Amino acid sequence: GGEQPSFRISARDMEQPIIASSPSSAWNALAARVTDYLGKPRTVVNGPKYFGLQYPVVAFLIGKLPGAK
Repeated sequence: GGEQPSFRISARDMEQPIIASSPSSAWNALAARVTDYLGKPRTVVNGPKYFGLQYPVVAFLIGKLPGAK
């Protein structure tokens, strides 16, 4: 296979961005950082939703990127 997509979450106040191979992995890593910081129970998030992948227009536009299959 070829290159796989990566999902990145970054912010100005983050020392290291979160980079993962799936949208859920990326958002769950962020949720883990936040809940560890706050000392609260961990939550599970819907990564595709938080990246906007549930919107047909987003999927369409991603499909139009160079090299998209």
